Amino acid sequence: MFISDEEAERRLNDTANLFRQIPANPEDAPPDLTEIKPLHRGGRTSDQPNMTHKERVTVATMADAIGNKKTEELTGVSSAQIEQLKAGEVGHAPNMALAKDLREVRTGVEEKAIDLVMSTLSQIDTDKLEKMKTARELAGVAKDLSSVAERMSDKSTSGPVQNNIVFYVPNSREEEAYSVVDVEPQPAS
Repeated sequence: MFISDEEAERRLNDTANLFRQIPANPEDAPPDLTEIKPLHRGGRTSDQPNMTHKERVTVATMADAIGNKKTEELTGVSSAQIEQLKAGEVGHAPNMALAKDLREVRTGVEEKAIDLVMSTLSQIDTDKLEKMKTARELAGVAKDLSSVAERMSDKSTSGPVQNNIVFYVPNSREEEAYSVVDVEPQPAS
């Protein structure tokens, strides 16, 4: 971009020019309050240690039971990392030991919750049914425990696997659908 000499002189002498706002004497300059901070791009900070295997299993199981948001508040682990841990991953890579231990813990919690549901339901008898409040409380406890068991159940293996097989059969036509052409042999010449 080319500008005329007059335009260049006008811009240099303009009071809005930042160069004009710098004092000629450095002692007249305001104190430098600039603070340089290192850039943090997310993730674990340098002063945070890696989680142990047991802590990873605990965080994932806790998130299954009480939800990601509450687990994030209690542990300080990010929701993205919680999702990875729940999926049996560490650093976006599958971790077979973590996945195995999560299955074992989830199965144990699920079995314990089911046992408590059955125990709670067996405690409902005719005396407690007559006192509706007590029976309702027991049913509420059973409902809460069954939801814990459901949350801990392995969704990938629960229920039968259903395969759908689709066969595509071509349409077949009868001989009458085609026009017949009679061909007679011709003598060779």
